[in-house]
Amino acid sequence: MLFRSTASTSTHDSAISQDGILYFTDESAQYLGAFDTKTKTFKEYKPPVVPDVPKGIIPGTRDVVVDKEGIVWMPTRNEKGDSILLRFDPKTEKYEWVKGVSSQFISMGPDGAIWAGFRRVDPKTLTSEVFNPQTSGSPVPKGVASYAGNAEIDSKGNPWMLTQAGPGGVFGYDIANKKPVWWPVENAMGRRGAIDHEDQLWYGEYRGDSVLRVNTKTGEFRRWRLDAYSGPYTSSHPDK
Repeated sequence: MLFRSTASTSTHDSAISQDGILYFTDESAQYLGAFDTKTKTFKEYKPPVVPDVPKGIIPGTRDVVVDKEGIVWMPTRNEKGDSILLRFDPKTEKYEWVKGVSSQFISMGPDGAIWAGFRRVDPKTLTSEVFNPQTSGSPVPKGVASYAGNAEIDSKGNPWMLTQAGPGGVFGYDIANKKPVWWPVENAMGRRGAIDHEDQLWYGEYRGDSVLRVNTKTGEFRRWRLDAYSGPYTSSHPDK
């Protein structure tokens, strides 16, 4: 059975809450959608704090994460075209900008912290801290670039990214030991990915027609080649 929302939706991402609400963002409009999987009904939230995007700037909400408290987090374009992190409480329908935090993609750590790239956000205070692995003296080579700050967080709360351009590899930050980490991966072309319960990264290599798995503890990796023009864009979270 197909249930339709009340708007013409161009979904960017979706995430489901513990109480069975599927939240989805729209790449072409400034709203958050919600589908109740129990009642089979849609609801749409228009953030009152989101300004109208001027002509010439693409509007829209981007990635979305629902935390353990049911709070929805989503980067949302502002009037300058930047994707600023927005916090939404479905119970009060209150929105809050997370000042100084900009990213297309976000993740959640095991402690409930929200990550925008290598920036960790405290979900209670909305303060943030950066753990930058690309500092002077770091083992991460110059020229390394990932896709749109697409970080994944391991079981200890450490952030990791696979490169899309430049020297191929995985770069991350060991928070407990306060040091950057670099694992070389030949010809890495990561797009989007996920991390499993063994702290292994799984990425689609969109430009390389491959799926890549990297062990963040050892740097060991394995690549599965797909048919030409397959263009795997991302990976789901592997089951246990």
